[in-house]
Amino acid sequence: MTIHEKTAIGLQSVDRLRCPACVRTGDGRLRAIGDNWLVCAEAGCGRKYPVRNGLPVLLTDEGDKWADIEVGELPPDTLSAMPNRPDAAWLSRKANELRITILQMVIRAGSGHIGGAYSVVDVMTALYFRALRIDPSEPTWPDRDRLIFSKGHSCLALYTALAEAGYFEPSRLREFNVDGGLLGGHPERGRIPGVEASTGSLGHGLPLATGMALAGKLDAADYRVYAVLSDGECNEGSVWEALMSAAQHKLDNLTVIIDSNNMLSLGQTTQILNIEPLPQRLEAFGWGVREIDGHDMAQILDALDALPLQKGKPSAIVARTVKGKGVSFMENDPKWHLRGPTEEEARAAFSELAKGLRS
Repeated sequence: MTIHEKTAIGLQSVDRLRCPACVRTGDGRLRAIGDNWLVCAEAGCGRKYPVRNGLPVLLTDEGDKWADIEVGELPPDTLSAMPNRPDAAWLSRKANELRITILQMVIRAGSGHIGGAYSVVDVMTALYFRALRIDPSEPTWPDRDRLIFSKGHSCLALYTALAEAGYFEPSRLREFNVDGGLLGGHPERGRIPGVEASTGSLGHGLPLATGMALAGKLDAADYRVYAVLSDGECNEGSVWEALMSAAQHKLDNLTVIIDSNNMLSLGQTTQILNIEPLPQRLEAFGWGVREIDGHDMAQILDALDALPLQKGKPSAIVARTVKGKGVSFMENDPKWHLRGPTEEEARAAFSELAKGLRS
């Protein structure tokens, strides 16, 4: 049985498969070379994808750290080019594609904070592909919105968003946790385009964002400042000092988004140091607050579109999320705070994420 006959079982024809690297900028049509390879026919590309056991492997980097994917699990249609104002459906699909990229990075590096990246990637997708006023070709544009990714250990979600948004070539994602590479285990300002602050020592991001927002007010600038925190990070006293300061100065140009997945590295946030009821505590500190499902893209967009939530007050979005969201055996399991998957786990994760792209 040839590759054409085998792919017909799942997708009618190999002609419906596209090169993941080219489809957003061109046609990306793939053609078969014998029974063992597919090659991209796009001018200037020529990437090859292996056929293993009669099945094309498209959701990995040209076969590097590959996992077998059943043809029936592959999405029949690729993601369309980004519209001027992406809707919830487009952004949800994009977020799930970023989950696959994050998995590739962790497999290649052998480790990474995949659980916390998966809980926040939907929010990061909404920010970088719709909400933020940015120009990736000019990362230091004075009028840009600022985003401080305070939960820096989950930088996989930040790096994939920055690469796909155009701050640097997606191929450089291969340099994650590689000696001398661009992307370290925590974001580094001045080295990685689009990174506004070096973060990872928890509790510093919101104070930095508060200072930036205050500077914006004093300069009568119209940019907004965002800080993305984890709920465990709210154990830090510096976070609450910044919350008080921002309210005192009426910084309604400041938004904090708390990735509330109720999970620290060793257990549940509510069991280790409970910060609930978080929305009511934030309101008591003088903030406008909205609580949302952090994986429901429509709710994320509604909250971001409503900023500021209350005039004269800084805004807080409490995004209730699931650590490891998207891969069932990773969800709400603290062991996925920092680790890489085994080969068997990688195959299972790829398969599950691929199926998710079809829904």
